[in-house]
Amino acid sequence: MWWTRSTVTTVVLLTLIKPFHCQVVGISCSVKNSDDLGVCKLLSECKQVRDDILKQQQLPQLCGFRETQAIVCCPQKKRKPRDISKIKCKEYSSYAKNECGHKIVKRIIGGEFAGSKEFPHMALLGFEKKGSANNITQWRCDGIIISDRYILTVAQCLNTRGFDLKYVKVGVTDLNETDHQQEIRVLQTVPHPDYKPLQSLRNDIGLIKLEKPIELNSYARPACLYTERALAVDLAVVTGWGVTEAGSSSNKLKKVELPFVSSELCAVLFKYAKNGFDEDLQICAGTANKDSCQGDTGGPLQIHHEGDDISCMYDIVGISSAGARVCGTAPSIYTRVSHYVQWIEDIVSYLLLSHKAKMVDATKRPLHLPPWHIPYLEKHRILELFHELARELVIQQPEDHVLFLKQVLINAARNRDTARVVIICSPKVNCLEIANAIAEITKQNVITEHSLLTFSGRMEIQSPDLRAKYIGHLVRTDNAYENGWILVDCIKNENDAKALLKLGILPTHVIHLIPSFQPPLTELLYCHVPAEWPQYRRTVLGLRNAFKHVLREVFFQQRGLQEIVAECIEILNIKPAKYAIKPRVLILGPRGSGRKTQAKLLAQGLGLIHVDFEHLICEAWMSDSDLGKRLRNCKNEVCFHSELLAEVVHKRVLEDDCLEHGWVLTGFPFSKRDFEYLDCIYTPPNRVIFLECDLAVCKERLLNRKINVDTGSVTNVKEHPEAEMSKQLKTHPKDNKEFIDAELSYYCENYGDLKKYCGASAVCLNGDQAERWIYETIVAIISRAPPPHNPRRPLLDLSSSSVSLDACCCSPIPSQILDCYNTRL
Repeated sequence: MWWTRSTVTTVVLLTLIKPFHCQVVGISCSVKNSDDLGVCKLLSECKQVRDDILKQQQLPQLCGFRETQAIVCCPQKKRKPRDISKIKCKEYSSYAKNECGHKIVKRIIGGEFAGSKEFPHMALLGFEKKGSANNITQWRCDGIIISDRYILTVAQCLNTRGFDLKYVKVGVTDLNETDHQQEIRVLQTVPHPDYKPLQSLRNDIGLIKLEKPIELNSYARPACLYTERALAVDLAVVTGWGVTEAGSSSNKLKKVELPFVSSELCAVLFKYAKNGFDEDLQICAGTANKDSCQGDTGGPLQIHHEGDDISCMYDIVGISSAGARVCGTAPSIYTRVSHYVQWIEDIVSYLLLSHKAKMVDATKRPLHLPPWHIPYLEKHRILELFHELARELVIQQPEDHVLFLKQVLINAARNRDTARVVIICSPKVNCLEIANAIAEITKQNVITEHSLLTFSGRMEIQSPDLRAKYIGHLVRTDNAYENGWILVDCIKNENDAKALLKLGILPTHVIHLIPSFQPPLTELLYCHVPAEWPQYRRTVLGLRNAFKHVLREVFFQQRGLQEIVAECIEILNIKPAKYAIKPRVLILGPRGSGRKTQAKLLAQGLGLIHVDFEHLICEAWMSDSDLGKRLRNCKNEVCFHSELLAEVVHKRVLEDDCLEHGWVLTGFPFSKRDFEYLDCIYTPPNRVIFLECDLAVCKERLLNRKINVDTGSVTNVKEHPEAEMSKQLKTHPKDNKEFIDAELSYYCENYGDLKKYCGASAVCLNGDQAERWIYETIVAIISRAPPPHNPRRPLLDLSSSSVSLDACCCSPIPSQILDCYNTRL
C-alpha cells in the first residue's frame, strides 16, 4: 500500500476535523467519552493523547491550533487499562433496555432452560470438517460477545483437530428458532501467544474476529469484562448448550449456579493435570453434582454486574476451559479473565466507539476494510484524493508536510478529474490545430515548444532535465494546474520523457495520432522512404515505451478534424482506475432489452453473482422470516413498498458470495424512490448501466418468447420456427400482451426520473446490438474508473420519512403489473 501509517493519520486528521480558531493553551475542557476534566495542551506535551492516536487509532479532541501544531484536550487523570472496559460496559448496557431476565438459576447438569434475552452475550462456534465435500456445520464450542466484531473463547476451540472454525451464531437461545439469529463468518482467530496445549492448560484464551459487525440489540449484545482479581461473591452462573445429565446435547441454552472453589482444594484436585492449577491464571468452580460439561467449552462463568448505575449486565469472570472426564463429578477449571484484560483491550481497540471509526494496525493483524466502508470511499472518491495528495507530496517534497497538505487539499480534490495530456504525432500531422480544438472544449492550457522557448528566453533547449524543469514551471501555473494541460511537440525523445517522469510530471493520457500511411506500405520502396522517417520511427518507439501505461492510439482513417477531436475528448473522459473494485452493477432497461442475458454473461465471464430481483422477491415473500411476514402483511397481495423491497436486496447483497465476488442486479429499482432507498444500503451500486432499446423491438422479443412445458427452457419462435412443431411450447402468463404493455408503459413513466437521478453516474448503451458487443462494452465500463460525477443523493434520513411501514403505503404500481406478480408468486 502506497501510503504510510503517518500519512493516513495526517490526512484523516486534516479531512475529518473541522478547523478551529486558535484558543489559549491551559484552559479547561471536557474529555470526550468521559465525565473527567482536561486541560488544553499542545499535542507534543500530552503523551496519553499521542498514545491514543498511535495505539488505539482514536482521533483526538481538539481545542484549536497554534500555527501548525494541534492543541488537544489532555486528560488530567491518567487512564488505567481496566477503565477502558468499564467505559465499554456502560456503553453496551444501553442495548439491555431493562430486559434483564435475571432469574433464580439451577444447573446444566439437572438445570433449567435460560430465558429469551437473558444471556444475549452467548455465541455458538460452527466448524466444518477439513476436506469434507458436504460442508455440514457442527456447533461444538461456546463463545462470548465482547464487542460488535470480537468473540471471546478459549484457545483450544480455535484449533480443533480435523475441523476448521467457519461461523459464529449469535442472537439465539433456542437453536430451533431463527427470528433474531445472526450467523457471521469468521475472519481471523487470535489465540493467546503463550498458549501451549501440549505443555499445560494455562493461557487458554483466544479471540475471534468476525467478517462483519454484529447488529447489536437486546438479543445480541456484549457482556462486561470483570477487571478485579478478588471476587466479592460466592456464586457464579455458567451457561451453555452442552451435554445435559441425560448425556445428550441441548438445543436450548441452559444455566447453572456454581459456587467458587478454593485455590488450595483445586490445586489438590488437579495436581496431575498438565502443570497443575495456577490461581493467578485460573479459577475453580463447581461441585460434585453441579458443573458445566462437554460442548460448554468456551462458555462464560459470570456474575451480575453491580454498581456504576449499570443494570441488566453480566461480568465475565472466567471461561470454561477444563474439567473432570465425567461431567458433574468434580469442579471445573475456568480461565481467569481479569488477568488478560490488557491483552484483550490491545487487540479489540475498545476506545473506538464504533466499527466505522476503526483503523487496523497492519503490524498486529491484516489490514482489512469492512465491505460497508468501501462504498463511502468510492462515492466521495477518497482513495483518488489520497493518491493525488501523495503524488503532490512526493513531487514537491515540502519541509513542513502538514502545512503543505492543508494548503493543497482543496486543489487536490479538484484535480482528481483534471486531464494532463501529451500528444505524439508525426511531422505530417498538424498537432497544434488538433490540440487547440480539444482545448476549446475542455478549457485546458496548450503548451508548445514555442511556449518553452519564450518562458526560458533561450533559442534552443537541449538538456532533457532542463526541458523537464521548464515544463514543470508551466504546468504549475494557476490555469494549467486547475484546468489541465496539453503538451504538443515538447517531448522530443525518450530521454525527455524519462526526465519529465523523474520530475514527477505524470500525464494521465498520452495520445498517439496515427495518420493513414501514404503511400501504402506494400508499394513503398526503400529508396522512397523520407529521410526523416527512420529517426522518427525510433523516436516514437521510445516515447511509446516510456508512456506505455497511459498510451492511447487515434487512427485518422480519412476522417475529418471534428471526428478526430471528438474521439480524443472521449478518451480524455475515460480515467484509468487507480485501484481494483468489487463490481456492484445495476442494469436498467425496459423488459425485453436483454438485461438478464447480459447479467448471465457477466456471471459467466467475470464471476459476478446475478441478483435477479424477480426470483428474490418470490423467495422473500414465501419465507418465514420477519421480512417475509412484513411483505405478506401488506394491503396488496404483493408489496411494492420501496423500503421493504430495498431491504430484500440489501440482505442478499450482504451475503458472502456477493461481498467476495461482486454482483449484478436486474429487475429493480422500478422508480426514483426505489433507487433512493437502494442507495441507502451498505453496498449500493457503483456502476449503473441503462440498456436503451426501441419498445417495439422489446415487445416483439417478448411476444415471440415461448416456454418448453417439459424442460422450462426458453425458445424464440421467430429465430427457431421449427421448434413449435418439435416441442410443446406455451406462452408464460407474464408474457401476455397486456402485461407487457403495462410494464413497458410503467418503465417509460419512470425512465426520465431515473436518468435524472443517476446523472453522470450512469452509462447508456444501445440494447439493440449484438449480445457480445454489449457484453464487451459493459466489461470495459466495469474495468475502468467511473466517469467524473457528483455523488447521487439518496434519502438522508429514513427515520424521518412520513411513510408508515405498518400501513405499508406501496408505490402506485399499475394493477396489471400487480396481477403479473401475483401470477408469478
